[in-house]
Amino acid sequence: MTAEGVFFGPKVWCTVKVQAQDDPVEELKQDPEPAPVQNPYQQQPEPVAQPEEQKREEPVIEQPKEPTYMELAAGHTLGAELIMLYEFGFKDFVVNEHLLTKYKDANVVAELMMSGQVAEESIQAIYRTAKSKQQNRQ
Repeated sequence: MTAEGVFFGPKVWCTVKVQAQDDPVEELKQDPEPAPVQNPYQQQPEPVAQPEEQKREEPVIEQPKEPTYMELAAGHTLGAELIMLYEFGFKDFVVNEHLLTKYKDANVVAELMMSGQVAEESIQAIYRTAKSKQQNRQ
């Protein structure tokens, strides 16, 4: 309705017919339980029968777990700035660490990366430098 009180838009007409039930209490007692609804988009995994011979337990070989970004940042001298960059959305620890070591300020580093001043070649050079430092430690 407009401010002047004029209606606008399509008009919809419908007729509702209501039919009374004979005995509603009787109907409620006889209702079967509804069948479970199956989602056609969700496929149910089919059980796979395994022969008795294949049910042997294989030894589990644990791979050494790589530390997460937050674990690496927690033990670092620039930990607070590294976490700040992570929260800004910059999730590459090696690049963040290198740029923070160079510029000493998370806001400057974030601005450099958001403005596109850190080129792909620079990032590749950072990885080469990090890899060579890691090899020198070993």
